[in-house]
Amino acid sequence: MTAFAPYHCRLESLSTDAMPGEVVEARRRAGVVAIARACAGLSFASDPARYATLLFPLDDPARARAMAKSMSSCAVFALAVLRLAGVEHPHLAAPYASRLGKAVSDVLAVGADLGALRKPTPDASPAPGDIVLIGQNGAPKSWVRGTGAGEHVLVVTGIDDDIVDSCDGGQPGLERRSRRLVRVGSEMWLATLAHRLDPDGRPNPARRIVAYLDVASLPTTRPAMVPDGAALPG
Repeated sequence: MTAFAPYHCRLESLSTDAMPGEVVEARRRAGVVAIARACAGLSFASDPARYATLLFPLDDPARARAMAKSMSSCAVFALAVLRLAGVEHPHLAAPYASRLGKAVSDVLAVGADLGALRKPTPDASPAPGDIVLIGQNGAPKSWVRGTGAGEHVLVVTGIDDDIVDSCDGGQPGLERRSRRLVRVGSEMWLATLAHRLDPDGRPNPARRIVAYLDVASLPTTRPAMVPDGAALPG
């Protein structure tokens, strides 16, 4: 676990036996949010070595640097956050060079295999710390409006009155973003703050939420790497 060393992290051990479930959930969410926020602003241009090490800690350094320079990082960043949060899964333990092009499917597989993959419903929506997939590649207007972009993965860092803050890879680099959560019947969309509503009531520009990982439900088998100074409840 050397990937996050440049960010002065400490080991944050969570004992589910010693704390109420709601405190464990809050601390897990706070840990993921702290990790994501600490990464905001990092890019290959700003610090090639740190950026490559964060995204590809298990790859050969030269190969990691080449991938970091050329690849979109949204889902790869989500995998890095899961790894640093103490989640264990075969996809998180494999060099990414052996799984090129599978970052989005790997994120979904980690969630599904560990019982944390969720579909949005009127009674269930992403919370801070959750990892969200929006849009679909080559999808019709039922999934993407007003943008040529396709699928995208982001890490929610805060929600306030339907304004969803996140840390996103693939900008290029890692950047903070804010979008508005818009509910249309059973659908949930993340729209730009300056969006409009189409005649059918759906926001534009926007991408619809496909699925999300409920990070509080993800089992952790080792301590998380949490930035120094992070405020964790309990």
